[in-house]
Amino acid sequence: MALVVPTTHQDKSNKYYLDVLGVNEKMYKACLSQIRTISSKRLLRKIDTVREGQYNILLDKISKMIQGRL
Repeated sequence: MALVVPTTHQDKSNKYYLDVLGVNEKMYKACLSQIRTISSKRLLRKIDTVREGQYNILLDKISKMIQGRL
């Protein structure tokens, strides 16, 4: 099992969407309110990976959301 954060290209702006830059230089919106677990077998179809700096920001936002401080 893997914990994933879905992304979109749609222009959404509220506290549950975070701009992230993929390693392919594309901009995405991470949908924090739609975090879910998936089978690790589905990762074979992954589209992109976020950069390390963006990943740390994403983890901080997820932590704040879980704690109710977002």
